[in-house]
Amino acid sequence: MQKLSLLGVIGFLFLQLSCSYGRAQAVSSDRFRTGTFRPAASSTAFTWQVTASNALNWNHVPYVPVGVAFTPVSFKEGSPSAWHSDEAYLDALKAHGITDVLITPPDSLVDVSPSALQRLIDAMEARGLHYGIGFGRGLEQPLTGFEVRPAVYRFDDPNRNVALWQVSDAEAAAYFVVDAAADSRLIGAGMATINRGVASISLDDFHGTAHPVALLVPLLKLHRDADGVGLPDVWGEFDAYRDRLLDLLRQVHFGAGLRFFLDPLGPTLGFSDEALFMVPNSEMFRISWESYLSRKYGAPDALTTKWQLSKSFSSLREMARLIPLWSLGRGFPYFYDPTTGNTYRVTQPTLSTWWDDFSDWRTQTLRYALKTIADELQRYVADVPVVYSGGLQSLSNVSLDDSSPPDGLAATFSPAVPPSLNRSMAPLYSLASLSRPPRWLIGVPAITAGSYASYTDLVGQLASLQNLGFKGFFVTGVTLDHLDWIERAAQALTDSPIAALRTPRVLYYPFQAPGPAFTGQVPGDESVFWVPAPVQGILDDWWPSFSGYTIHLPSGAETVLVSLLGPRVVRLQVPDPHVARAFTPDGAPVPIKIVGKDLIEVHFANVPLVFTGVGESPIPTEAATDAVTLVTMLLPHASKADRALGELQRDQAQMLLRRKDYLGAYTAVRPAVEGLAAALSPYIWIEGENPALDNFTETAQNAGASGGAYLRLSTPEEPLQIIHEYAARYTFDVSATGDYDIWLAGTVPGPQTSPFTWYIDHQPPQPPATATPVGPRYLSGYFGWIYLGRASLSQGSHALSIKIADPASETKLYTFSIDALLITPSSLPFTPRTTIRPVPLLASDMPKFLKTIGVEAK
Repeated sequence: MQKLSLLGVIGFLFLQLSCSYGRAQAVSSDRFRTGTFRPAASSTAFTWQVTASNALNWNHVPYVPVGVAFTPVSFKEGSPSAWHSDEAYLDALKAHGITDVLITPPDSLVDVSPSALQRLIDAMEARGLHYGIGFGRGLEQPLTGFEVRPAVYRFDDPNRNVALWQVSDAEAAAYFVVDAAADSRLIGAGMATINRGVASISLDDFHGTAHPVALLVPLLKLHRDADGVGLPDVWGEFDAYRDRLLDLLRQVHFGAGLRFFLDPLGPTLGFSDEALFMVPNSEMFRISWESYLSRKYGAPDALTTKWQLSKSFSSLREMARLIPLWSLGRGFPYFYDPTTGNTYRVTQPTLSTWWDDFSDWRTQTLRYALKTIADELQRYVADVPVVYSGGLQSLSNVSLDDSSPPDGLAATFSPAVPPSLNRSMAPLYSLASLSRPPRWLIGVPAITAGSYASYTDLVGQLASLQNLGFKGFFVTGVTLDHLDWIERAAQALTDSPIAALRTPRVLYYPFQAPGPAFTGQVPGDESVFWVPAPVQGILDDWWPSFSGYTIHLPSGAETVLVSLLGPRVVRLQVPDPHVARAFTPDGAPVPIKIVGKDLIEVHFANVPLVFTGVGESPIPTEAATDAVTLVTMLLPHASKADRALGELQRDQAQMLLRRKDYLGAYTAVRPAVEGLAAALSPYIWIEGENPALDNFTETAQNAGASGGAYLRLSTPEEPLQIIHEYAARYTFDVSATGDYDIWLAGTVPGPQTSPFTWYIDHQPPQPPATATPVGPRYLSGYFGWIYLGRASLSQGSHALSIKIADPASETKLYTFSIDALLITPSSLPFTPRTTIRPVPLLASDMPKFLKTIGVEAK
């Protein structure tokens, strides 16, 4: 009997896994991240490569570490007892067979002496340990700059003599006053008074103005948030930090145990809400910003046009000082020069490219810093993989389509939070797996990791991470008495020869156009996970019958469609039926019947279907015929004016259907569906971003939200004493007296979300009836539907109020978002499905509608 080599077995298993996990994303064999590490004072060279399954091969052998994160006491204290404590810990690791260690300095690695670091490296090498080098806090200098957030710092109350703003971290603050009734004419500007964290200006001088509105632009210093996310002064401090770091590490001789570097600039480098709208005020920023503008535009005249300025400038140096007084469509149409105090009118702020230019410059310079530090570490210190940690805030700093750093991505986890493809792990997995070349994927402890209560808890969490595609784990929260837990976990997780090859079954959706998708298990096939991907895609919105998206993956475009109304046979109009293919989420082929020169027929069950070879967006013919049927059922109940318009739109659609123009027919009848639904729907759907009154932070744009936006509260500042709380009020009318169920889609309750209460009209405030979200979460797990409770309402007008009086318990921030609200008769059950609205029919009318359009009975 012929024997297979171990490599042959692994190769065979890899082929089997590729087949069993659906349509694999192919990677060319010449496109892998590779390197060669030559330890100091050694003639031996070690090659490494990141594989298509996001694993690291070290000298052609899979490296799947299960180890500990170790913070040396001797890095902080120079006493002999501190070093003896570190040695004892390393001895304990060796005694328990633990060979993998992530070194995590208590502060920044650049503050550690070369001798202390070398002593630790020598001790680890002597014990045969493999290790990664963390850089601690990395860059620590806080970023300072002007915060341009009109949604937060706009004051519009003509009945008050003093404008007040909470600004606890402001060093100074400029204010501006315009007359909103006179084309936002600037009528005042200066520096606000700051006293005990409150900025104020007198409005007495503006009482003769028709409508004075004030805006504050504070000069703030950024600090890392509770999760450690922050944006240090990369532009002002990078060069000095890099030089100190390289000077330290070039004095250290690394041996054969070195495996990787983690976060050379610091952990979770990313953008908080404040950082996104902060314009740095350092001289190094202005030099870098001016250089970018010079490369992109060349001369001031071109920039004057792009920025919609009404005044010409003689130099880009002057223009690089300008700060816009608007963001996200709100604010004043002016630029402000903090050096001179001058302001300059902008003709059309919505057409100005300033924020686009600024965002592009910021991304380019951060990528440059991350790439430069990684390249120089590999060139001058050790050619080993460089790994970055981070979540959504960090993704814009990582390129998907080239071989630039990082070589790996790390998700943070802790005993307190069970791992899942959630808001941070799902984007990191998709970025690692879709990158060309692929990236290594590991798990590292969160900043506040906590402790494991048992071996079962530890191995269960690591096994979950492994099932999600992670190929290495470093933990904290295990005492010396329980180091055997890690030893046992390593044996359980790495004994299998396919540990480095296992990948989760996933169905990707475009982050900016999710449609019916959400992060988590795919409905109808819980073996497959829906995960967001940082690639281009478009929404395929065929409400109320179908929802889906077309996504452009490295392997090509594919369309995912969901039947919203149930199982049925559907015809799709496609460019070439002969090349069209359909699959279930796990990759199993679905039979297709060609029924015309541009038509295919396929059966939709209760799972999404994946189509390839169908062009940019296949057109479900039933989307148009269903909409015509729905309008026909609603028309008899409409007002005379609505009926006349609806009949006209329906008849136009029917004419186009006879011509087999299915897209035209749906486009013609969709306005009738929307209009009649708004007038006749038994439920009331309110977009969260459309309150009658509110003092929340801003309206945030997001394609994955209902209506493409949501109302957001996000601030460390307490409500002003004259207001006492943050609140949003929504008005609505009910057509009949009765009992109604009240639902809210928004931030999921938890320690990072502010508690809230709700009430209708003048009833006492009350907490939600249930704090557990109903149905799938969406927007990377941040949002879900919360059942608020039941209310008896009389026919007529009412007001629903949401109140937030306290900050989140964990972050101490006032954080809450409202995406949508639903008020529905208690006799009409509501099943939440992310942002998809129910069919606007009474429960008694639904069976007739479904039977008419051919949906299979349950």
